[in-house]
Amino acid sequence: MFLLPNQQLERCDRVMQQRVKPHIHTTLAACTLRSFHNPGEPVPSSEFLAKVRNGQVPFEPFRVPGVWGTTWGTTWFEVNGHIDMAAVKGRKVELMVDLGWLDHRGPGFQSEGLVYRADGTAIKSANPRNHWIPLVYAGGSSTVELDEHGDFTVYIEAAANPFVEGPTPFSPTELGEEATGTCDFPYTLSRMDITIFNEDVFAYDMDLETVSSLICELKDDDPRYWQLAKALQRSLNIYDERDLETVPAARAALAGVLAEPAASSAINHIAIGHAHIDSAWLWPVRETRRKVARTV
Repeated sequence: MFLLPNQQLERCDRVMQQRVKPHIHTTLAACTLRSFHNPGEPVPSSEFLAKVRNGQVPFEPFRVPGVWGTTWGTTWFEVNGHIDMAAVKGRKVELMVDLGWLDHRGPGFQSEGLVYRADGTAIKSANPRNHWIPLVYAGGSSTVELDEHGDFTVYIEAAANPFVEGPTPFSPTELGEEATGTCDFPYTLSRMDITIFNEDVFAYDMDLETVSSLICELKDDDPRYWQLAKALQRSLNIYDERDLETVPAARAALAGVLAEPAASSAINHIAIGHAHIDSAWLWPVRETRRKVARTV
């Protein structure tokens, strides 16, 4: 087939966004939510969840999608769900969360959440680039307490942090001191679903990202550039989102070029990630503490 690498790169981007990523998680059921809003300074999670266990928190029903939050305020969500353990045997089950994030805004300047068990221990954070919360692993162990019917309850401490960047990252803001009690930047919670994590589809998404990124970095007079582009074309031709049984073959079409080493003169690089936390740059000091808790 005639090969135009740039055309295949554009095609790859569309396939990843429209035909691969939506199939990484298969929705099993939506959760039932209740909420409690605190427009002022946050209460320590241990103190709040102790009140929950004692029945002292007046939660109200919350419908998804639903608007929540006031500037620098906190909304606690009680999340109730059911997992059919027989149906998901051997599969990884995750809770997919969307507190109302916007792709065009920086991930550190939006709402964030931390998910807790009823006993007050933290499970994991939820943020604009990390929507998944582990519930059950493929081996059968769980991160949450499940009753004999497969029912569970978790709590999400959701911070309604406003978008405070102005014309420049260092522009003055009226929103950096304390909770305002007003809904300056309302968020719409749009998802709280129990899902199956399709690891093979996720792996294919990573393969496509790696190959397309390599093509973008190589020059078109490099034979490897054309080998990668041809392999990408073959893989995209094989994949059919209507039949996920095509994923192994689509991955196999990329396996050869991904297994090839770099040139003998190439430099070895080692990447070390880090969590960059600004200590009260454009938010209250207490929010820095909560950001650290959501990061570790």
